[in-house]
Amino acid sequence: MTERSESGATPPPYVRLSGITKAFGGVQALDGVDVDFADGEIHGLLGENGSGKSTLIKVLAGFHTPDEGEIFVRGEPVDLPMKPGAYRDLGFAFVHQDLGLVQSLSVLENVRMERFAAARRSMHISWRSQERITTELFERFRAPWISARATVADLRPIDRALVAIIRALSNLELREEDGGAKPGNLLVLDEPTAFLSRAEADQMFATLRHIAAGGTSVLFVSHKLHEVIDLTHRITVLRDGRVVGTRLTRDVAEKDLTRMVLGRDQISTTPAQAEVSTAATPTAGKPLLSLRKLRISGRLDQMDLEVPDGQILGLTGLEGSGFEEMLYALFGLCTRPVSGSVLLAGETEKLARLTPERAMGLGIALVPGDRQTQGCIPSLAVRENLAAPVFDTFWSGTHMSWRRINAAARKLTEQFDIRPREVEREVATLSGGNQQKVVLAKWLQIRPRVLLLHEPTQGVDIGAREQIFAFIRAATREGKCTVVASTDYEQLEQLCTRVLVIGDGHVTADLRDREVNKDRIAEECLLSQRTVITRSEA
Repeated sequence: MTERSESGATPPPYVRLSGITKAFGGVQALDGVDVDFADGEIHGLLGENGSGKSTLIKVLAGFHTPDEGEIFVRGEPVDLPMKPGAYRDLGFAFVHQDLGLVQSLSVLENVRMERFAAARRSMHISWRSQERITTELFERFRAPWISARATVADLRPIDRALVAIIRALSNLELREEDGGAKPGNLLVLDEPTAFLSRAEADQMFATLRHIAAGGTSVLFVSHKLHEVIDLTHRITVLRDGRVVGTRLTRDVAEKDLTRMVLGRDQISTTPAQAEVSTAATPTAGKPLLSLRKLRISGRLDQMDLEVPDGQILGLTGLEGSGFEEMLYALFGLCTRPVSGSVLLAGETEKLARLTPERAMGLGIALVPGDRQTQGCIPSLAVRENLAAPVFDTFWSGTHMSWRRINAAARKLTEQFDIRPREVEREVATLSGGNQQKVVLAKWLQIRPRVLLLHEPTQGVDIGAREQIFAFIRAATREGKCTVVASTDYEQLEQLCTRVLVIGDGHVTADLRDREVNKDRIAEECLLSQRTVITRSEA
């Protein structure tokens, strides 16, 4: 953090943005934004999708030139528009949600790629020397377990994220090696924990605190309020392109941040078990979905489970426990050998023979955790994605009726509040929350008997999260059941009346009603490697 000089004057912040304004057509993306980042500070940036966070990051990167306003580094104005790559000379580094790593290359090749490009006139690379340098980098940033020789595709999600962070910082050091001035470093992280478990996020935070302690400024962008509160020194909230406020983290509560982000109090804060406490116990009814002797090789060992209609069941556990693989086994997409059977509304199917087509025929729908590669086709329009499960209903003789496809898509965008209301728009151009609404709408239109959800609000802002919860509850009330696999314990508390914790191949905790709260779930996950409930008890 910035300290006073010997003269008593407070030095200027490392980076200051003053009056930053940016419009696209008639849309005001940023409107007079003032924010600064101090040396050694971890600064959180919050806001709903469309609040201006991404535009602000692109202004820092020089991708967008502000219509008005200035950027200062150490009190000196930055020449605008920035030249391509000028952000590096200013000491800025960026790590985006997709990380930008080459999966087929080694850690060493990814980290040192820019150095190799800079030295392209020399055909000789001392791989032994490069391996030593890379190993020392990971030791310095407290990630010594990551091997320089490992292929990125084989790494855990947390290790890939750390590789991207360390690569970004090492590229700034290249600027110093080449004689560049060192005004400081600003590391910008855009949703870096979107695909990480809570334990993995905590591991990343330890590295980020170490980086900040060395004087680097960190801008941490996330939708997860608890993470921003746990990690940062200050928090800035954007809404509709304006700064709502900047607060010291220690002085602000989560409910206050929620109000700042939404412009109102959060609507849905009641745990699911409180909503049904006066109703009949859901598990008393006839089961809609039954699993018998489910076994997933290397993950689960012969599990029996019954889910009645009207119940939202949660599945969770530590990384590697396999809790999320149950969803994919139920949809015929598990990558491991599977055995056992599923009984749904009187129909029995062997899991080893189950295919996605057969699962859909039974009335099962899956919303996968990775919506970009598994849940939708980002390069296609909203209408094509929405129509995918029901294309055969739009044939008229030998022709596809695009009039009916467009009409159906417009109806769904209204029903699920997908914005903007442009059915011809590519899904890739939508915010994360609206992309997830497209995936949900695509499946809920077929009224599935069983809805399987893997991290349903991952990378989604607070407002969209509330809406998605409402869609899930409404769908479940219509005589269906829902199974949610997640490491977001607060999400499980708000959605589920029953949560199973998986560990060491078995159910280690079966939490029901008032037991379903985020603290209890977290505790049981930590204990999940030491406690086993018998199959009959589960």
